[in-house]
Amino acid sequence: FFMETQPIWRNLKALGEIDHRREQIQTKIESIEKQINEEKIVLPEIQEAMQELGREHINAKKSVDSEELKAENLRALESKKKKMLDNVHKPKELEALQSELEGIVNQIAEQEDVLIKSWHNLEKISEKIEEGKIKNKERIEQLEKEIVEHEKELVNLKAGLSSINDEWNKVIENIPDEWSNKYKNMCEHLSDPIVSVLNESCSACYYIVPSQNMSQLKKGEIISCRNCYRLLYYDEEEEKDTQSEAY
Repeated sequence: FFMETQPIWRNLKALGEIDHRREQIQTKIESIEKQINEEKIVLPEIQEAMQELGREHINAKKSVDSEELKAENLRALESKKKKMLDNVHKPKELEALQSELEGIVNQIAEQEDVLIKSWHNLEKISEKIEEGKIKNKERIEQLEKEIVEHEKELVNLKAGLSSINDEWNKVIENIPDEWSNKYKNMCEHLSDPIVSVLNESCSACYYIVPSQNMSQLKKGEIISCRNCYRLLYYDEEEEKDTQSEAY
């Protein structure tokens, strides 16, 4: 008994199908790696935003303390000037002191307005921080969960890619160097280096295959398309299936 040798084109076709699956997985890997990188960039951005709010809160608190101190100093000065009124009897000195006291009272009113605004600003920042803590805590937890899920998916995809590479290596072992090298060279320029002939035409560029070449193909040989230079093969079963689908 003689074992029937499988036509070279079948192995080349199998190689093309494996490469197609490998390309799909590699595209998914690149996409997920990009997502993970983006997610990992967002985490420190959220933390930095919270730290910036914290710095704003410290500055706002300092501003409130500073404005309160100014208000206290003005009130102390007002109290001092009022006590001085008891010891002043000359009309001119009394008038000057009352005028000065009136100016201090106006300054106190203005300072209290500034102080109220400082307090409002501090309260506003405090509210932002509390809202941010809740919102960002949820966002950080969500991002961390997504990163873990994506990293698991990445591990599975890389395992799948490794399996496909093993499959590819096994198939190429059964292809003569002449054809495997041609295939590899074509891969550098085309995503589908080997295609079938359907209705006596290249199924990629639709170039009509001469009858002499069709005879070669039907014997199981491989030829190059004269138009697009892809490797061509002929599979009678594939052509029948294609014609059945057309109807």
